[in-house]
Amino acid sequence: MTNTDNVFETLTQWWMTLETGWQAVLLGFLALLVVSLGVPIPW
Repeated sequence: MTNTDNVFETLTQWWMTLETGWQAVLLGFLALLVVSLGVPIPW
């Protein structure tokens, strides 16, 4: 188990514990961040 896998697993578990509303807020924030940086969104 590499360190990256461990971090990813921790993040996944943390994500699962979040309320759906918080997931939406975080996704929206991430989308705004990506747009503000000018990175093309692949979806």
